[in-house]
Formats: sequence, structure tokens, C-alpha cells
Amino acid sequence: MKRKTINHAAALLALNLALAVGAQADAGPAPQQLPKAASSEATGKALDALLAKPQSCQRDADCRSVAIGARACGGPEGYRAYSTRSAKPAKVEQLAQQHSASRAAANTKSGMVSTCVMAVDPGSYCAPASKTCELRPAGSTGTQAQ
Repeated sequence: MKRKTINHAAALLALNLALAVGAQADAGPAPQQLPKAASSEATGKALDALLAKPQSCQRDADCRSVAIGARACGGPEGYRAYSTRSAKPAKVEQLAQQHSASRAAANTKSGMVSTCVMAVDPGSYCAPASKTCELRPAGSTGTQAQ
């Protein structure tokens, strides 16, 4: 019985190691980082300032959604809609990735715990009445403009 327990533990350790290595290989290039002094608060404020401009649109293709923050258990805290007419997608993605990375580091450092429920990207659309980009309602169907 002791030998089975040791073999089982070794197999789990090997599986976890393989998954971690695979996840790093699939992660792609690392996002450009702000100086180490930049906090999640600073990157969050920079992202908020960029997205505070009116997010006007003419059609769904003008709108995108971006993951923001980081839950301690993994994945983003939520999503924000923005317009490619008002903000450059590369800049939004860069700031969002920096914010997520600094939030993840802060979570790890503090020992933060969270729910392990994955926040699903709802996608975005151009609201016909206001002509502004909005997140799709949870559970709605439709084409995600990304």
C-alpha cells in the first residue's frame, strides 16, 4: 500500500510539472512590463484613463473586450468593452496585461485567495441606441467582435 501511495504521488507531481511546462510554452511572448515600481493601482489607473474616453462606435466590429485584473485562483477578474475608434488595441492590451501581471504578483505576495470560477469573456457590441461599445449580457449569444 505504501508503494502505491508513493507511485501515485510521483505520478501527480510529474503531471503537474508537465502541465506547468506546457502552460509556459503556450503562453507566447511575455508582455512588455512597466518598471518594477508600477503597481496594480498605477496600471489600473492608466487603463481606466485610456478607457474613460467615450467609446463610440458605428458597428460591432468597432468594439472589443479586454480581460482585466487577475484572480488569485487564475484568470481575469472581469472584462471591459472599448472601441477601436477611441483607443488603440495594442495599447489597451499592453496596459491590461501589465495590470493583470501586477495584480497576479500582488495576489501571490499577499497570499490572496479567491473563487475559482472562470470569468468568461462576454464579447462586446455596438449598442444601437447610444452608439457606444458595451459588454454583451451574460449568457447572450452573438458574434464576439475581437
